[in-house]
Amino acid sequence: MFMFCWTDKFWTTMQVLCDLISSKDGRILGEKRIPSKDEQFVKVFMTSPDLVWQGSFKDPRFGPKACLIAFKEVFKAVHGYEMNVIEYGKPFKKTYDYAK
Repeated sequence: MFMFCWTDKFWTTMQVLCDLISSKDGRILGEKRIPSKDEQFVKVFMTSPDLVWQGSFKDPRFGPKACLIAFKEVFKAVHGYEMNVIEYGKPFKKTYDYAK
């Protein structure tokens, strides 16, 4: 399981995660999975996937979803298939319903 988050070493982190997520068994040097045959072994979770948010700056700022979009596109370009991501938290209706 991996919680996607921004780091100051984003590109190195992205490389390692691509290696893990594309593997058959969650090992960096493990055999690569065949998406039509093997399920994604490493689960990827995204919380509070806001694309933009309003902070103290006058214009909206990129949120965590911007990083996820970039990561998913790089993964797909390299491996030729999409990775599965489980998203939860705000702004999903289920989260607001639970808060009520």
